[in-house]
Amino acid sequence: MTNYLLLADRKICNRLFLRLMFICAVLGLSLTKLQAQNPILLEKYLLEEGMENTEYLQTLLYDNVPAIVISGEGIQEVRSGYPQRATIDASQIGSVSNPDDLFRTVKLLQVNLTKEQDKAALRLNPELLRNFFNLYYVLINSTVPLTQAEVSSIVSGFEEGQYIFLFTVNSIM
Repeated sequence: MTNYLLLADRKICNRLFLRLMFICAVLGLSLTKLQAQNPILLEKYLLEEGMENTEYLQTLLYDNVPAIVISGEGIQEVRSGYPQRATIDASQIGSVSNPDDLFRTVKLLQVNLTKEQDKAALRLNPELLRNFFNLYYVLINSTVPLTQAEVSSIVSGFEEGQYIFLFTVNSIM
């Protein structure tokens, strides 16, 4: 007894197989695709989340917590202890890719953007921030005009919810 399908049956099976493969491919790509982060204006985030829910962030931003400043000369401790906040100029952002034990406890990374040409060159990606094991907030503090779309292009490649990306535009830092 022969086990074969008629030509019309084979075409139907092939079509079903191709459709199934297409559905699997689309599903697989949608599950593994990185979502673009939606950066939020700092003031808007503080208002929307409320005072109670942003108390820790406000402590990191405005209180005298252990912090480090990363510059071309190296890492300087502003206040000793396990640093909770790290501040870096946008032109020096590449230096955070070098491993340092001080980065382990940082919860807030503040990137100061002071020059228009740095805005075009600034790109944050997961590989760059891999040494910040406890990082929760990334704040881009700009003295040059900056839109939400520009910040979105700066922080591309992160999974949704991996970090909270905030930005603020100030005339004085």
